[in-house]
Amino acid sequence: MKEETGRNFCSILRTTRIDRACGLLNSTGQSIARISEEVGYENSEAFTRAFQRQMKMNPTAYRKSMSK
Repeated sequence: MKEETGRNFCSILRTTRIDRACGLLNSTGQSIARISEEVGYENSEAFTRAFQRQMKMNPTAYRKSMSK
């Protein structure tokens, strides 16, 4: 996979999960914990760390910024 995309499987999976989470944060009122479970994270702390790494803000701040 890395040869074709330049990225390894884990990186692609993480990006896909965070992209899905962004959609849920924008379109639902679900809790961060529920969204983290729905996109495949074992706990909300791991989800928040991954989200912060990719989006440069935490999920709550992202949700607030998108509601304006």
